Amino acid sequence: MAEMDLDGWRVRIAGGYSDRANSITPFALGQREIHEKVIWCEQFYEARHLPVIFRITDLQPDRNIDSWLKDCGYKMSWTMETAVCDLATQTPTSPAHVRRTDRAGSDWIAAALAIDRQIEPYRVPFSHILGHMPAPKCFARIDVEGIAVSVGAATVAGDLMGVFLMRTRLDHRRRGHGRSVLSSLLAWGKSQGATTAWLQFGEGAEAAAGLYRATGFIPLYNYHYRRKA
Repeated sequence: MAEMDLDGWRVRIAGGYSDRANSITPFALGQREIHEKVIWCEQFYEARHLPVIFRITDLQPDRNIDSWLKDCGYKMSWTMETAVCDLATQTPTSPAHVRRTDRAGSDWIAAALAIDRQIEPYRVPFSHILGHMPAPKCFARIDVEGIAVSVGAATVAGDLMGVFLMRTRLDHRRRGHGRSVLSSLLAWGKSQGATTAWLQFGEGAEAAAGLYRATGFIPLYNYHYRRKA
């Protein structure tokens, strides 16, 4: 994944894998006109045959951007929640049946692709992103009868831990696999010195939201995407 700053906007590109890694996030007030920066972004993404996507958070300082994009025909897609967990109040364990590794080898990547087949068209950028995640990092998985049924990943930067790619096969959900993977990742993060964990999930993911709430995650802020129609 590559990123650059454009007068208070963070522009990310990652070969089309995930909206977050291929979007523009306003994070500070800039000096240039909005329309000028939007035109630049449109030309940048369209030249690479990628959709133009804006990521608008509750924390962004310019409240005019969202309405401006709406008036220009950018359609809202889905809303995401960012939640945090105070690890000092948690005592996560690492179940024995959860396998962990410090690198996303071909076997772990194949397991993630088998669980979430929507990633398959983006195998190359997906693999690249995982290979370049900052260390320390952890990749967890659960196998049942030789088949991967649940995976998850995490990184630690200072005292902050990020949790990513929580996935469980449809036919193995509601069996505690996601809970076990998450607990194992949190236990690893705490052992690395992290005191706070964060993760993100989309609206409508009631099962995931229930798991995260039960684990101690509380809402921090929301964001939504707008795509060029």
